[in-house]
Amino acid sequence: MKKLLHLDGSHHWDCICSQILFLESIGVVADEKKMQQTSTEGHKENHQKGTREEQEKVEKESYTSSIYKIIKLAHPDSSVSSKAMSTLNSFVSAIFKHIMGEASCLAHYNQFGGIQAAMLLLLPRQLAKCAMLEGTKVVTKCTNSK
Repeated sequence: MKKLLHLDGSHHWDCICSQILFLESIGVVADEKKMQQTSTEGHKENHQKGTREEQEKVEKESYTSSIYKIIKLAHPDSSVSSKAMSTLNSFVSAIFKHIMGEASCLAHYNQFGGIQAAMLLLLPRQLAKCAMLEGTKVVTKCTNSK
C-alpha cells in the first residue's frame, strides 16, 4: 500500500488520501442521519419494485470531485487523467469501506470505538496520525462555521 501512496516520490499523497477520507466521512455521516430518518418513514409505505432498468440506475458513490479539489489544492498546475482518477476513486472507496467496517466492528464488540480507532488499526502509524490531524482540522472548521 505504501508504494501506491508514494507515486512519483510525492510526500503529499498521504495527506491527500487522508483529507479525502475525512471530507467524505463527514458527508457520509450527515447522509446516514438522513437515511435513518427516511428509513423509519419508508416502513409505513408500501414499496413497489421498479423495472429492471430503473433498478440498474442506482448511482455509485464517487469521490472524483473531492479528489480533484484536493489535488488542485496541493498541485494547482497539474492535471489528472481519467484512468488515474478512476484508480484513485477505487482506492479511496476501498479504504473507506475498510475503515467504516472496522469502526463498525469496534463499536459492536467493544461498545465504543470510532473512526480514529479504526484508522489506527488499519493504516500505518504516520498515515493514521496525518489523517487524524487533517480530520480534526476539518471537523473544527465545520463546527466553527455553523
